[in-house]
Amino acid sequence: MKPHVETRGHDGPPLLLVHGWGGDHRTWRALDFGERRVIAPDLRGHGRSPAPACGYRPVDLASDLVPLLDGPVVAIGHSMGAQVVTALAVEHPELVSALVVIAPAYGADEAEERLIPKRLAASPTRTLM
Repeated sequence: MKPHVETRGHDGPPLLLVHGWGGDHRTWRALDFGERRVIAPDLRGHGRSPAPACGYRPVDLASDLVPLLDGPVVAIGHSMGAQVVTALAVEHPELVSALVVIAPAYGADEAEERLIPKRLAASPTRTLM
């Protein structure tokens, strides 16, 4: 699945900024990283990214990010995004030079993950695009 992504800047090792539940790439817009290269995707089902019926485990979301990366990044994730960047670091250590997790929301079980598509469909961020 190809996520929507916003990029900016061009200098230094890139920062991968992964939003939390119900957010999108705009979560990070207020932060000024100067000319540092920033990659800020919308996870599947969020923002402008497609919303398939399944595939919402952190490892699934992390796999969507792999094609966006052409080398190691500093992976920063907030809440659910922290789960995703952690999965990315575990599954693809060659793509993560450093990991920053902010208020990680570890622990969602399979029953909760099955509810994600329905909850995302009702999310107000889906209508703001």
